[in-house]
Amino acid sequence: MRRAGRGSVEPRAWLTRLRAPRTGTLRRVAVAVCVLDALVIAVAPYVTPRAGDQRGLYATLGAALAVNAAVLAVSRGWPDRLMVALAVGVPNIVILALLMATDLMGSLPMLLLWSALASPYFWSRATALANLGGIAIGMAVVVQRSPDVRLSWLTWAVVVSACTICSITVRLIAEQNEAIVSSLSDQGRRDQLTGLLNRRGFDERLDELWTGAGHLAVVFFDLDHFKIVNDTYGHPVGDAVVREFSQVLRAHVRDGDVVSRTGGEEFGVVMPGRGATGVLERARSVVEAFASTRIPAEDVVLRCTVSAGLAVREPRHAGASHLCRDADRALYLAKGAGRNRAVVWRVQADVPEG
Repeated sequence: MRRAGRGSVEPRAWLTRLRAPRTGTLRRVAVAVCVLDALVIAVAPYVTPRAGDQRGLYATLGAALAVNAAVLAVSRGWPDRLMVALAVGVPNIVILALLMATDLMGSLPMLLLWSALASPYFWSRATALANLGGIAIGMAVVVQRSPDVRLSWLTWAVVVSACTICSITVRLIAEQNEAIVSSLSDQGRRDQLTGLLNRRGFDERLDELWTGAGHLAVVFFDLDHFKIVNDTYGHPVGDAVVREFSQVLRAHVRDGDVVSRTGGEEFGVVMPGRGATGVLERARSVVEAFASTRIPAEDVVLRCTVSAGLAVREPRHAGASHLCRDADRALYLAKGAGRNRAVVWRVQADVPEG
C-alpha cells in the first residue's frame, strides 16, 4: 500500500490575490518595468536636451517609479488593500498631481495606463472599476485646474477610454487564462476511470484539512483479490469492478468527505468532523454494501469484497503522513484477519479494533 505524503497545497489562483505565491513572477515583472521606466525617464532629459524645469518633472517621475518598484519588491505578505494603495493609488496620485502642477503635459497622461494594466490583477473586479473611476474623476479635476491649455475634455475622453479598454482587455485575458489553468489543474487531480480525486488530489486536500481543528479521520480501502480478477477475467472486467466500487463508496460518504482513488485497486477517504466510532460504522457500511453488490461484467456477474483500515487524528500524530501510516497499518491487519472487514487502529490499547 502507498502511504500518503505531505503534498504541497496548491496556491490560490494568481488572479485572486497579488500576494499569492504564483504572483511572484508578476511581481518581479512589475518591479522590472518600474525600474526600467524610471531609468529611461531619468536619463531622457540628458540624452535629448530639455529645459531645467522639464528636467525636474522627469526626475520626479523617475523617483516615483523607483519608489513604487522598491515597494513592490519588499511588500510580500502586506495587506491587500495596502498593496492596492501603493501599487495603483500612489502612482495615479503622483501623475495627476504633476498634471495639475505643470504646463509641460506632453505624454504624461498616458502614464495612467500603468495602473489600468496593473489593477485587473488584484483580487476583485471592483478594484479595477474603482481605479477607472478614480482616473476619470482625477482627470476631470486636472482638465479644470491644470495650467496646460492643451488639456481639454478631448484629452480626458482619450485617456479614460484608453485606460478602460486596457483594463477590460487585461481582465478578460486574465480570467480566461485562470479558467484554463483551473481546468487543467483539476484534470491533473482526477482519476480518469472513476472521476474521483487521484493520489495527488487526495494528498493536497488532506493537507488542507489537516490545518483545521476538530476530528479528522483517514480510511483506506483495498479491493480483495483484485489481481485474481484481472488475471482471470481481464482488465476490462477489473475496470468494471473498480467503477462499481467507486459508486458504492460515493453513495456512503458525506458531501464534505474527500473521496479518491489512490492506486489501482486502492481508495482513500478523508472524513473531517468524525470520531472513531462514526468512521468505523461508515467504513463497515461500505464493506457490507460492496459485498452484497452484483457486478455484471461482460459474460459474468461477480461478487467482490473490500477491506478497510482507518485511523483518527490524535495528538501523537505529527503530520498527515503519520495518520495515513496508521490507517495503512489497520488495512494490513484487516487483510490479515481474513479480508472483507473494516479495522480501526487503536494505539492506546496496542491492538486494533474491528
